[in-house]
Amino acid sequence: SQCLNVDRWPSRQAVVDTANAAVEHLEHCRGGIRRSCAVVSHSLGTGPAVWILEEPPTRVAAAVFIDPIVVMLEMPDVAHSFLYRAPSTAFEWLCFLWCSTEPGIAFYFRRRFFWQHCRLEPSITEKIPTLLCLSAEDQIVPSEIVRAFTSFAMPRAEVRWWSGLGHTYFMGSMSCQSQVVQWLSKFPSG
Repeated sequence: SQCLNVDRWPSRQAVVDTANAAVEHLEHCRGGIRRSCAVVSHSLGTGPAVWILEEPPTRVAAAVFIDPIVVMLEMPDVAHSFLYRAPSTAFEWLCFLWCSTEPGIAFYFRRRFFWQHCRLEPSITEKIPTLLCLSAEDQIVPSEIVRAFTSFAMPRAEVRWWSGLGHTYFMGSMSCQSQVVQWLSKFPSG
């Protein structure tokens, strides 16, 4: 997740520095042993995850992107769906009332978010085992387009298609969470 505090804007350098500090702290707690890590992210958090993968603090064993905004971000669907679409469902009303119109978030997306700096480059998926989890009924991410693009531009990335789920619904699904954990278990840290 990302802090959208109006007084403290998230920056690429702050995210990378925080990841480095976390790895150093873990290394210290483990008596100097440095292990690889997995980067797991969701929605807006997939942006900072890309920054970490571009400048990893340690060896990255695997990366998971759930409902990612970082694939095909240049499509207008993501910005329009989050910022401008008139709400029609309960979920869309919740997003509208507590997310897209919240003053800090609204200001961040309209004035501080640089879309071109939060894009998952296909070359990353060639170096790091990658799982993209797409909710078929996602109200923000154009899942069908992302799935088609991924199969073409990121053939080494694995895609999980969660039928019947909308954006963020995976949080209420033990099955989806288990799929992510099972996939990550294939990549031991060491």
